[in-house]
Amino acid sequence: MTAGALTTLAGILAASYTVITYDRRGNSRSPLCHDPVKITIAGQSADAVAVLRASEFDSARIFGNSGGAIIALDLAAHHPHAVDVVVAHEPPLPRVLPDASQYLHVHDEIDRTLRYEGWEAAFTIFQSRVGHVPPGQLPATMAVLLRPGTVLAPRPYRDLMQRLNENWEYLTRFEMHSFIRYLPDLDLIAASRIPVALAASTDTIALAERADLRHDPFHRPCTAIAARLGAEFAEFPGGHLAPMELPAPFAAGLRDVFGRL
Repeated sequence: MTAGALTTLAGILAASYTVITYDRRGNSRSPLCHDPVKITIAGQSADAVAVLRASEFDSARIFGNSGGAIIALDLAAHHPHAVDVVVAHEPPLPRVLPDASQYLHVHDEIDRTLRYEGWEAAFTIFQSRVGHVPPGQLPATMAVLLRPGTVLAPRPYRDLMQRLNENWEYLTRFEMHSFIRYLPDLDLIAASRIPVALAASTDTIALAERADLRHDPFHRPCTAIAARLGAEFAEFPGGHLAPMELPAPFAAGLRDVFGRL
């Protein structure tokens, strides 16, 4: 992702909070100063703490979506001094499930495709099998993701998609494997006594409840983690990208969860 995807959400929340967003190392306006290597979640958390310190804060309420939610949970486990509250929206963490192998085999296929056919082919499988883009919509979706300058009108949305487009190769080659195979230390999180809420959106929940859906990377891990931690499970409007697509109702829900925690 890029911090630009959360600009509207951040602006709404800024009426109530000081809001810090950032482009993670290797993405958009945070270029690497060395050759890319596979990320570690520990490194991502250390970067988040460094951003917090550079902004002259000791701790913060942490909100993360998807991979950002994984980083938020790692912060709660390993940097509890920097965390006041965590709201983790749809972290894709199949290893918390007893049948994790049925999820990870999809990512094994993505890894094989990356090795033999290249990152665009692997990224297409990711959008199809994990993002559940319907086959009939896949060509148009991939055109927007991979060639936004040729298919979108010159508007702010095209500018955002062009910034995101710069990150897809790095995500596929160097980030995806580490995120999806991460196992959070739930015992450490519980011992930290940091207030934590897991969250999923209504469209994601409805999709997960479809009888023919075998790959639910977001909803089941959320409920499993919430149960293990004895934490709140919150429902938000929209789908997996609701923080970007429905910023106003999402911000209202996020304020409510922060208030309860």
